[in-house]
Amino acid sequence: MARRIDLADDALVIRFTGISRLAVLADELRIPYTQIVGVSVGTATLPGAFTWRMGMNASPFGETRKGRFRIGGKWEFFDVDDRDRTVVIDTNGWRYRRVILTVDDPETTARKIRAKLA
Repeated sequence: MARRIDLADDALVIRFTGISRLAVLADELRIPYTQIVGVSVGTATLPGAFTWRMGMNASPFGETRKGRFRIGGKWEFFDVDDRDRTVVIDTNGWRYRRVILTVDDPETTARKIRAKLA
């Protein structure tokens, strides 16, 4: 994955490089911990083929979703290749209602983010 997740003192920072940067149409996401209201592992739903988006959607041929998707009138950010290995970050008042990322070890990643929220 051409993405790096850093747990800075004041924010969760997600940096994109290479082709991944082009697919998600972003260089960096910086989410202040004060705007994160929940962190969970795994997502049951992915945006459908006709969801309004700015990015890439491989539906119905796979689980790949990359970029911004408009769901229920709100923007959500996806960088997903495998829904079973995702971390879901719910926010309040930030530009995306939710950020969903595929990571190698979702349980550990979620635990580290939650520790920063405490």
